[in-house]
Amino acid sequence: MNDDSSRSSLQTASSSTPSREKPFESSKSSYTDHLIDILVREPRWKADPSFNDTSLIQDVLCAVLKNMDKTKNRFELSVLLTNDLEIQSLNKEYRQKDTPTNILSFESGYFLEKRKNDQVQEIIPLGDLALSYETLKKEADSQHKTFQDHLTHLLIHGLLHLFGFNHENDKEAEEMEHLEISILDKYFHINNPYIAKG
Repeated sequence: MNDDSSRSSLQTASSSTPSREKPFESSKSSYTDHLIDILVREPRWKADPSFNDTSLIQDVLCAVLKNMDKTKNRFELSVLLTNDLEIQSLNKEYRQKDTPTNILSFESGYFLEKRKNDQVQEIIPLGDLALSYETLKKEADSQHKTFQDHLTHLLIHGLLHLFGFNHENDKEAEEMEHLEISILDKYFHINNPYIAKG
């Protein structure tokens, strides 16, 4: 996993050139009360038959929420489906790493800040995820995984960052990996992604 998280928002990190892409149109209507805003800046996301609608993002968010016992809350999530060029620019700006990466997580800070009262907002802002098509495809191919399985894993990983999980040390990394493996197995029947194939 070569991603990391940042407290910045993609609303300010997005390209200065407005996207001409329409929002991703799902073949399924939304079946959750969560607000998921998806922006596609790389056309290959729409063209790839292994990811032809956005229901996977809904499925992953719901699975993570069930695993964390947060199903009573409503959340807002933004997802940017982009390419290596844009994610490298974001990675350089927010992490000072001038290289493409698979996923970036931009936390809203809601779960990281101590709140003075216990009043829960009607809709809780989770933050933003940005994913690069080329890097995901290369990694999936080199690791002998399907694109969809690898994407599912990365979405879970990114969402856990938005809930405040990290892998700064061995203990944190072990806890995060255990959660990822558990969610992948329980809800998606995907084997442990940390075991090398081939």
